[in-house]
Amino acid sequence: PNPPASLSAFRWQTQCPVKPAEPLGINAAPTGVPIAEPTWVPTVNNPSVDENGKVTWNTLPFGNYYQSDDEEKESIEWLVLKTDGKTALILSRYNLDAQYFDSADGSTEWKVSTLRSWLNSAFYSTAFSKQERSAILSKKISTPGQSGKTKDKLFLLSAEDVWNEDYGFYDDSKRQCENTEYAEMQGAYTNNMGGGDWWLRSSYSDEECLDYIKTNGEVTWHSSYSDMMKMGVRPAMYIDLETYFQVHDNPDSTPPDDNDSEYIIKDSNLRYLKNEDLKHLNKKQLRLARNEIYARHGYKFKDKSLRKYFDSTDWYNGNIDASQFAD
Repeated sequence: PNPPASLSAFRWQTQCPVKPAEPLGINAAPTGVPIAEPTWVPTVNNPSVDENGKVTWNTLPFGNYYQSDDEEKESIEWLVLKTDGKTALILSRYNLDAQYFDSADGSTEWKVSTLRSWLNSAFYSTAFSKQERSAILSKKISTPGQSGKTKDKLFLLSAEDVWNEDYGFYDDSKRQCENTEYAEMQGAYTNNMGGGDWWLRSSYSDEECLDYIKTNGEVTWHSSYSDMMKMGVRPAMYIDLETYFQVHDNPDSTPPDDNDSEYIIKDSNLRYLKNEDLKHLNKKQLRLARNEIYARHGYKFKDKSLRKYFDSTDWYNGNIDASQFAD
């Protein structure tokens, strides 16, 4: 069904069995693992399991990203894992992309990983309009098996999160996740049932290892995958619900490309540039356009003028030192 005109009146809800009766493939557009039957409900709730063994997640449409192909963005569906009525922790329903955890030097630390930078810069700026970004909260999070905390808008779940039954993860089947066709195009492994591996941010068993979810939903870890294998990326974040519904109840105030003007070249993080992209730019704009590519991947600038310029944008989140940045 199509969403109603006012999302403050209705929220999207998904029900699915704890043990799916049969495997699911994705020959057509992604439908989710396990099979879900949508209904409309008037509130945002925490996940629950009923007497028939069905887990219920509310889901919310938020942002747009490539899913069926690499040409046109589509609405992203998010599962509500936790809510207090004012804020909500949400997780993408599908693996939206495929990335190395740390392509710079193979680190297993979330705080210095290139995947953390990619989520909070390139993905953040590509998937959400300026108005939508106003609903995304910055949160300090700790990572099991690693020291210190990070302040992130977007992040990955940890092993502790995916063992949390309060989030609806009652067994391995609840952790199974389908790749979008775009994620598969980017290198995500897809099994014969449509499922994919997906990264976690933690090192629960050993600080030298990385946790991830196997295609069958099992939580596991490996010590040598950080810069050797791409896996599915399933972003998570906290949102302010009042701001979220204000944005979505007034879609006319959120033009699809309202964030384009914030960039010298709006999609420079997604493709190789051509001479025709650059011929209309002056010397100053060419310098900014070149460094904009680095900025969208979280590069922390030493040059004061560049740092001042990119700090003034809504999307920039410089968190990778030059010594840790891999071209």
